[in-house]
Amino acid sequence: MVTLAQLGLSFGLVQPRSRLRRYGHDAVFRQALVGGNYGLLADGTYAARPDLFSSVLWRQLFGDVVLNASTSAGAGGSGRQGDLRTYAACARAAPRLPLPGALGGGAGAVAAINLAAKPVNVSLGAVGPRWVWLLTAAGAASAPAALLNGAPLPEALTPETPPLPPAVAAAGAVELPARSYAFLLLPHAGHAACDAVTAGL
Repeated sequence: MVTLAQLGLSFGLVQPRSRLRRYGHDAVFRQALVGGNYGLLADGTYAARPDLFSSVLWRQLFGDVVLNASTSAGAGGSGRQGDLRTYAACARAAPRLPLPGALGGGAGAVAAINLAAKPVNVSLGAVGPRWVWLLTAAGAASAPAALLNGAPLPEALTPETPPLPPAVAAAGAVELPARSYAFLLLPHAGHAACDAVTAGL
């Protein structure tokens, strides 16, 4: 059975959290940390499930200023409710993640979700390079394990856990495999609404 704790429906965590932020909600609470199929940790083994890493990445990358985002039919979506769904915000001013460089003025963050059974290219315009955390299933979409940029996620999340570095993509389209999602940080987006967030960096 596919559950919200598995990558196939981790979309069910990323999407509501992104939508609710647009309406002023500050936090989303999970029903359980551990137990059954819904916990962030696997019952018995306490292994970290993909949703835990999604929560950490979302928290570290997305700031409080929400931006409008939509997709075009030509990009694989059909407005905001197609197979390709995007959510955007100003980047968090000081994410506690290993980054390839410093954030520039007006940095932004994007969550892109591909619900389709085929890959789709996501073009973000001329915003320079982007740092990508791509999550895909390790096997079937219902598999309890996931890959981050092609490498298995750690089984635990502790102070000793290796950091979660992004892949660096040059300007241009980023390919999302079938039924996958990605967090993208745009360090030089230059978005006017985000200038004040990163001005002190």
